[in-house]
Amino acid sequence: MLLSRYFRQLYLHACVVVCACFLAMIMCITMIRELSQTNNAYTLTDALTYTVQTLPVNIGRFYPVILALGALTWIAKVRDSQELLLAHAVGLGKSRIVIALMPMLLILIVLGTMSVDWIGPVLGAHAKQEQTLARSQGQLMTTHQNMWLKTNKGLMRATTTKDNETLVDIYEYTIHKNEITSWSFAPRATWQHKHWVVENQTVYSLKDKAQKKKHRAKVFLSLHLSPEVLEKSSMKTDYYTLPQLWSSVKSGRLHGVLDRVTWVNLWLRVLNPVRTILLVGLVLIYMQASLDLRSANFS
Repeated sequence: MLLSRYFRQLYLHACVVVCACFLAMIMCITMIRELSQTNNAYTLTDALTYTVQTLPVNIGRFYPVILALGALTWIAKVRDSQELLLAHAVGLGKSRIVIALMPMLLILIVLGTMSVDWIGPVLGAHAKQEQTLARSQGQLMTTHQNMWLKTNKGLMRATTTKDNETLVDIYEYTIHKNEITSWSFAPRATWQHKHWVVENQTVYSLKDKAQKKKHRAKVFLSLHLSPEVLEKSSMKTDYYTLPQLWSSVKSGRLHGVLDRVTWVNLWLRVLNPVRTILLVGLVLIYMQASLDLRSANFS
């Protein structure tokens, strides 16, 4: 029916307007924060790219509110419209009007859920990696579990912890003429007096297809990034897709930023569509009451 389609389009338009307002607000706040951190390495272009790429994950936090405000905006437009008078005249009651909105509402909930659980985290993780590379001038790249660094000897892989003042599972690779000449492993390193210190390190030297092993104590890593820099480079739980959240909790082993992943984070993400339905449901109840009031005024 044409009137049902009109009401659906009006609700979609209201949600788009509210979403545009939220996008503008989020973009301004994020851009101001990023501009305050620009320097010769992290330029204006990098800040703008990061702001745009993190918009889906940022807007995903507010999509239940956007749908609810869209419904309230829809009510404000419909209550005093001639179309509502026409709908009552042709026998289109309040229940049918609300039911006509349900397909559009379900589509918007699915799109919002995809943004929160898949599209947003993927783009956000990519933006975070690009931001970290720019800030460290190509020396540091973070992933969901590990941190890769470019040192004066080669490459280093390590895993951060919750306080970022301890590194675990540190692998260091010495590269000469595009070949790995030695590698080392240390179970733990701590930040002491502006240096990363390893109490026990095992070094493996590779020569003539043979591997020699030796142990070293009290070693200073060739890593000059402070815990504050690592904190800014760490992945947020918002940049995890729902399967990654479940996998990190299920594994029972916490890697770096995964220390912050708890059952609460997982269940908040799982129950997000339910919260959206409940919130919008309350608005729909209010919507029916408003239309009842309007109908009483007509009669």
